[in-house]
Amino acid sequence: MTDLQRLDVDGMSCGACVASVERLAMGVAGV
Repeated sequence: MTDLQRLDVDGMSCGACVASVERLAMGVAGV
């Protein structure tokens, strides 16, 4: 989860950002 930690360091630990990451993960998973 280095990417999430990097976003958190940049001050982007907002719910929307997390949702975007989850959406990307779902896309990669083929969901």
